Amino acid sequence: MNFSISNITSINLNFIIYYLNLYDNYFNNSTRFPWIDIDRNYLLGPDEIEIKLKEVWNSIINTYDLSQNDFEYWRNNKFYFEDLLKNKPQRTEILEYIKKTYVHWYWGCGNQLCNIFSDNLVEKYYRNLVKFKIDNSINFKGQMFYLHTVYSAQPNDWESIKGDIIIISPDKPLPSTEAVAKICIL
Repeated sequence: MNFSISNITSINLNFIIYYLNLYDNYFNNSTRFPWIDIDRNYLLGPDEIEIKLKEVWNSIINTYDLSQNDFEYWRNNKFYFEDLLKNKPQRTEILEYIKKTYVHWYWGCGNQLCNIFSDNLVEKYYRNLVKFKIDNSINFKGQMFYLHTVYSAQPNDWESIKGDIIIISPDKPLPSTEAVAKICIL
């Protein structure tokens, strides 16, 4: 076959989900993970946060080499997570605290849980795509495609398939083989 598929648990995309859930806990009485104690006055209002979260999400998935450089981008603060907080004194410290709690979760169990969910999906999608390719007599791009797993679903109006990235989550229906095949076709 002239394509490959792999899974990745993006540290950057999962941070956006982590932050979204944190925000929902404070403003929408949600009970989603995480709950951490921060000063609510640093959080943006509901209208502004929706726009900012989606902007940062899009900037992440529109990064052409995200799959290869995700951790490097995290270490180098490529994405403007500070924009998710009000511009007030100690904003940087609040963000660093949120990121610290997130990193402990991500490297403690988050990355592993996402990989457990997605490991068998790689093989399943590959088999289904090979069958789809043969049944439809089509050629796929000779490249690598990535299933990026996020631990909780992003809002429905956020992109979930872009370039070589297919975003999946345990609590959201998986994209169909046909939807995935569309990005693979020459």
